[in-house]
Amino acid sequence: RIPPRQRTFLIGLGAFALGAAACVYGSPMSAYALETRLQRAADDAMARSNADRWAEVVVSGQRAVIIGTAPAEADRERALMALRAATWTGGVVAGGITVIVDETEVRPARGTPRPARRV
Repeated sequence: RIPPRQRTFLIGLGAFALGAAACVYGSPMSAYALETRLQRAADDAMARSNADRWAEVVVSGQRAVIIGTAPAEADRERALMALRAATWTGGVVAGGITVIVDETEVRPARGTPRPARRV
């Protein structure tokens, strides 16, 4: 049998733990909610710049990786600018995208000789 003082303490501790978990995981400022919001903003930015036809953005935390083959250098630059402007930077705590990793390529123009491959 648990004494009344210990029971009160355990109930209070349990309520505190539930409240803390709700704040960490259910808050709009939680890591999961922030990442989801940033992914949505990045996808919207790609759609507005018509880069969603050739590029994909993967957000992990506050880091965004853009992947794809752009039809031209101007399209690549437009997509990068749109991604930079997708969210406010705001810093590491509850901010926007803080790092953009560009893994895009530009499709060679027709008639452009391809570089020789080393074997």
